[in-house]
Amino acid sequence: LDNGDTLRGFTLKGIPVEVQRGNFFEENVNAFVVALSPSGQLSEYNTSKSVLAKGVASMQAECDDVKKKAANGLEPFTAFPIQAGGSLRQSHVICAVCPYRKTCSSGVGPQLVKLVSNCLEQAEKLALRSVAFSAFGAGGLGYTAADCAEATLKAVNAFTPQSTSQLSLVRVLVFNTAHLGAYQDAFKKHFSSSTQSSSFAVSRFRQRVKEQTSKS
Repeated sequence: LDNGDTLRGFTLKGIPVEVQRGNFFEENVNAFVVALSPSGQLSEYNTSKSVLAKGVASMQAECDDVKKKAANGLEPFTAFPIQAGGSLRQSHVICAVCPYRKTCSSGVGPQLVKLVSNCLEQAEKLALRSVAFSAFGAGGLGYTAADCAEATLKAVNAFTPQSTSQLSLVRVLVFNTAHLGAYQDAFKKHFSSSTQSSSFAVSRFRQRVKEQTSKS
């Protein structure tokens, strides 16, 4: 990676997927995904804590409301959007409630794939054009970058957009070359021979990405 200028891009099921260095707060995307533990507290982990600090207090109130409805059986407590605000440039934050890795009795892979799929569905319901993920859960929740890479790519590949879907960009933000390597390995392992996917090529896309995201 070269200071965030060099992207590694490929296509799954017709949806461009880009892996690059960056952080949520500088990205020109419609929404980004943050991990929450089952407690639902934005203040628990560094990324979600930063989101709360840059956003507005009502964001936590929205999380609390969804958790309360889930406790009453009114809606699932898995992936849900909240309105962004404050100095956040995105319109929404999508909260992904991750179980701790050690509690994944049915296997890490299936649960994470389902969670990423739920996030994509939320983005589609909101008619968003672009959404950004990180290796969410690869911290206090105990997941590895490899767990997150495989789940994200499998979920995008299995995603079937609705006819009215506007989702046209999934961006994955990494913070170091080890995380980049995890996504590259996952792509090569599962998709490099697929006719649906282009090669995991290294290109300079800065102008193209600016043009694409400016329409989002």
